Amino acid sequence: GAATSRNIAIGMSRGEYIAIQDADDLCDPTRIEKQLAKALKNPGKRVVGCQVRRVYRNRECIVKVPEHHEEITKGFMRLLNRTTIVAGTILAPAKLMCEFPYRSRFSEMEDWDLLLCMDESGKVEFYNIQEPLYTYFIRTKGSLFRSNFLNQNIYLRHCQMMRRRGLPEFDTAEEFLAHLDRNLFERLKW
Repeated sequence: GAATSRNIAIGMSRGEYIAIQDADDLCDPTRIEKQLAKALKNPGKRVVGCQVRRVYRNRECIVKVPEHHEEITKGFMRLLNRTTIVAGTILAPAKLMCEFPYRSRFSEMEDWDLLLCMDESGKVEFYNIQEPLYTYFIRTKGSLFRSNFLNQNIYLRHCQMMRRRGLPEFDTAEEFLAHLDRNLFERLKW
């Protein structure tokens, strides 16, 4: 899956910084240069994203994201409109990417889990360039339209909540969903 593939690629990389780029998206020719300049303002710690041009069925909009760390991380706990840094746009120190591998337990949203784990560590400063340097194409065959996307989203949020409480996470989404099937009140809550 995506998590394992990215971890292999990161392990094979030789650079000091790693930029994420999905195969079906595009980036501005100046993206890496601009992100690296911002990353070097806090070397080894700063993870840099950017605004996104989102395209769906010939409609285009700019996804505006907050610039500074405090504003970005506030969004991680919201129920709605949580995207305050787009995982597919990040440029990060290679050492951080190795320290926080993508977790393959998430068949969807492994990139969002990565950002949450980085934030929870306290070792990372997030920053977004206030310019759309990345074009994200939403496709009907993509993750947003897969049948298990909602379950993965709920599972991810549950894992985040458990970590913040210092409690163990369920190993798989299926375990978590079986738990919800046995606990009606908790199922209603989610």
